[in-house]
Amino acid sequence: MSNRPRRDYGDGRIEEYATKQGPRFRIVWREPKDFERPDLGKRRMSKGGFRTRRDAQSQLRKELSRVEDGQPAPGGGAITVRTFLTEFLAAHRVYSSTTETYAKIARLYIYPHIGDRKLTTIRPETLAGLYRLLEERGGQKGQPLSPSTVAKVHEVLSVAFGSPTAMRLVGHNPALARLSQPPRATEVKAARTPVIVWDIQQLHDFLSWNETSGDPNWAIWQLVAETGIRRGEVAALTWGDLDMRGSVLRVQRTVALVHGPDGRLLTKEKPTKGYRSRVVDLYPETVDALKRHRDAVAKTYGFAAIKADKPILVGVADYAAIPQRVGSMWAAHCKRFLTTEGQESTPAVTLHGLRHTHATHLFLAGVHPKIVQERLGHANASITQNIYTHMLPTTQADAITKLTTLRKDVLATDDRGTGDPDPVAALDKLRKLLAAVDRGEGDGLAQLTELRQILLSNTPSAAESDGVD
Repeated sequence: MSNRPRRDYGDGRIEEYATKQGPRFRIVWREPKDFERPDLGKRRMSKGGFRTRRDAQSQLRKELSRVEDGQPAPGGGAITVRTFLTEFLAAHRVYSSTTETYAKIARLYIYPHIGDRKLTTIRPETLAGLYRLLEERGGQKGQPLSPSTVAKVHEVLSVAFGSPTAMRLVGHNPALARLSQPPRATEVKAARTPVIVWDIQQLHDFLSWNETSGDPNWAIWQLVAETGIRRGEVAALTWGDLDMRGSVLRVQRTVALVHGPDGRLLTKEKPTKGYRSRVVDLYPETVDALKRHRDAVAKTYGFAAIKADKPILVGVADYAAIPQRVGSMWAAHCKRFLTTEGQESTPAVTLHGLRHTHATHLFLAGVHPKIVQERLGHANASITQNIYTHMLPTTQADAITKLTTLRKDVLATDDRGTGDPDPVAALDKLRKLLAAVDRGEGDGLAQLTELRQILLSNTPSAAESDGVD
């Protein structure tokens, strides 16, 4: 193994290599990653394709002179953040809805502040300053921007600066440096606005009124309330997705609103979030409502309107349904409900809030998180638990209340039994039973009876207390 010291080609070097067209020459040199921050180190630069060594030497002298004068490479030094992000988003291989979101974030929060800056001048401290400015007055009319939105700005910049083009022009990703100081996950979570949901009575009142509301889509709102499907998935539903006999709904697509090549807004179907289609079981009442909805649509619009490829939403026949339109239709329907007698104190919920309502009620009913995840279409059960754990602050308190009542009922009993020859086994049974009670599993009366038997079987009889064998 050679012990030669590693060569520092700060003065540059010329390499010869072979091609089909003959020998060619390549120049190699080093220059700072950021000319304003020498402490970030240097990066390796190279250019090839020179036909003669003399041409290569001439270009190498120019590059070294530029570096000595503290000038960045023309490619990275001339391009602005706005130009770079525009070209990056146009070539970024993701779903168009994601590109739309990134473009909107860039237009509202990045371009106004650093869009005209040279790409090579963006340092971690630059991004930290941007984030603090957005947090203070980056919203509409100078209002503070939420940590969640600022975190999305950071996400866009992290992805863009991590692209091969940015790394070639800049040499590093300033968004990944600690000095960029994006909002922490704890800050984003703490600032998250609680989602408003209906309790069981409020949902019952809505479903009772909904059926006689006169809204042509009343059955669709019941479907959302009893399945928790997303608004984009509602917009994409067709009659072919419903299996009335099997009482199941196949959620296979969603709809997004995107800009077309000419700038006009278009709807575009794509796979569901997480790229997972799912089958959701339906309540008998929901199936009955959908059957009546189908009959009404056929009677009003003809049987052609209930073909397998036709949307189940009424009022979207002349144009493609879009999530925003579905949300507006729901908002108007919900507003009518809240103006009915006795609903003055009922809060307004969004269509997404109706999804959260379904999930919350499932958890309150003791349904396993895995089942809830499957119905909602989350990638895994941990996502479901992370989203809804904070929405159920009374669940543990309710479990403790039930357990306390259970223990009091048992300890207040005057009955006594005979001793259990194996108190260790009895204690183990007791622990398992209490754990099941804490989780809300099993039948309460049966658990009370079993707990009472365990306690009484290990309580000394009167004879044993008096020392009688």
